[in-house]
Amino acid sequence: NIKPEFVREKYEKNHQENIRNAYIAPAIQGKGHISSEDKFYVPCRIFKNISYGNIAVTNNIGVYNLFKDFLIIYDDDLEKLLVKYISYIDSLKDHNKFKKHKEDMVKIMTHVKEHHTYLSRIELLISKLIWYKPVNL
Repeated sequence: NIKPEFVREKYEKNHQENIRNAYIAPAIQGKGHISSEDKFYVPCRIFKNISYGNIAVTNNIGVYNLFKDFLIIYDDDLEKLLVKYISYIDSLKDHNKFKKHKEDMVKIMTHVKEHHTYLSRIELLISKLIWYKPVNL
């Protein structure tokens, strides 16, 4: 009989540790955040969960497409999503699969670090502004 405990963590370091050690830390969105494959909301939770060292788990097709070249577990059906996740976790009992899992986690964490932080977004904006040429009307 599992009773999840939802606590607003006061200290960021503790929050990160809780996410890192959680059995599952999914980024689940309701229908209002997922209109289609090209109209969707990307929650900051998915970036945080990945950067803290947990597996990307989502029911959002847009988030899946954003990370489809990396380790991500996706299904729009929440029950199937959970089954996929549990099956994946169970597969990690195999030493070789666990070793690959660690490598895959490093890849997605590095991708988030290099492409999905405030600093990387600011750098992108600055690079666009440098090349911007106003149009005289």
